[in-house]
Amino acid sequence: MSMKELVDPQALEKMFQKECKTRLNRFTTTLSHTAQDPDDESHWNALHQELDSIANAARSVNDQETERVSRKLATLARQARQRQPLRMKVLEILLRGVTAIHCHCLEPQRSATGEVLDYVRLEKRLIEFTYDTQDEQ
Repeated sequence: MSMKELVDPQALEKMFQKECKTRLNRFTTTLSHTAQDPDDESHWNALHQELDSIANAARSVNDQETERVSRKLATLARQARQRQPLRMKVLEILLRGVTAIHCHCLEPQRSATGEVLDYVRLEKRLIEFTYDTQDEQ
């Protein structure tokens, strides 16, 4: 018996949405705290952890786009924790990221094209940011 036969895909999707909503709420609260005190490394650790958890949850429902974007954002949060000059730029990207993940995962009424475009724009910004920060080194 395959895993798909053991687990109802609709039930799994509902569990994912609940987990994603919980994690995004925590992430948003922590992001607000981080904006108020960007030098507190514990905030950056918490942001990284929430994004990593979202990526793992996305993997469970085979949402490869959310998994990939969440992993990239988690890496970015970890880099910001380690490199103070990146922090304010990273906050803006993380805000875009949480918005894109929310729209993609929790607003099923959005068209597939709209969902993909949110992620495409976000990934373009991540690439630009990576390129910009390499120039600064």
